[in-house]
Amino acid sequence: MINALGGRDPRGALAAMLMAIPADVRNEIGQRAIRNLANPTLTWHGVEDPELQGRRLLRIGDCSWQVIDRGHTFGRPGYPAMVADRLRSMGVAMAFDDCYAGTSSQISIEMLERVAPERPDAIIVQMGVLHGLLELLALWDAGLVTVRAAANRRLGVLGGPLHRRLTAPLLRRYGRPCMAPVSAEQVASELDALFAWIDARHPGVPRAVLPPHGLIQSGWADPVTVQEATDCYLDSAVRHGADILDYRERLRERAAGRERRFYGANGYDLRAPGHEVIADMLLTWLSAQWGLDRPRPDSPSLNESAEAVQ
Repeated sequence: MINALGGRDPRGALAAMLMAIPADVRNEIGQRAIRNLANPTLTWHGVEDPELQGRRLLRIGDCSWQVIDRGHTFGRPGYPAMVADRLRSMGVAMAFDDCYAGTSSQISIEMLERVAPERPDAIIVQMGVLHGLLELLALWDAGLVTVRAAANRRLGVLGGPLHRRLTAPLLRRYGRPCMAPVSAEQVASELDALFAWIDARHPGVPRAVLPPHGLIQSGWADPVTVQEATDCYLDSAVRHGADILDYRERLRERAAGRERRFYGANGYDLRAPGHEVIADMLLTWLSAQWGLDRPRPDSPSLNESAEAVQ
């Protein structure tokens, strides 16, 4: 069972209060919270240049591809943008489609068809760890997670210290999963349906699975649940013959002793240096799938690519 923390739910009374608010009112509150909040990932679709060789990458997953420096909120394009910038120097214009699915239960074939109507040249899948996400208020069930995103954006530089010194200790003691438990069999079935769609809709297209980033500190999510969900994702990749781009050990090695340079306030989101680690591995994989030569040592570095998307 994924996400089966026991004990009394301390959110009970608070959750009841939030859910007592009419759904249309809660929806309006959520929309107002982000009405003037910029989300750069909605407008970034890769590189378009008719003079370059065109390729298209489809990503299916959560918001882990966004650079998030402080508290969890809308970020800017991360490792896909770094890869696209590097590929441009290699003579390739990489278009990009993103289909958001925080968990396997949020995968929608209808949305996939709408978001990615064109045939991709490669597909990457990176589900998140929302099953294990801890919260003090029942914002997820109440449909008010956008309020958290808006608050974290407005906190700015205060978001990191506030999370580490106040929110994280409270979550460790009182936090409860934002979602009801689901079985590993259910997750496997949902991922099977996704890969069946990929096989039917895009036969022969290279596909790879990227694991969730992994936690460097507790407080934002339950580590056991994160591991259980990750195991399900990787098992599914093996069953369906997808490549696994597991960058986690390389990320931990690069971040050792410099965690705050690589991770956002919650110890899960990645800042630009963390995305560089993923970008390098993804670029190597795409180059092999697309028959490209890796750039010469004197070509622009991924560090420069990271600066280009900031």
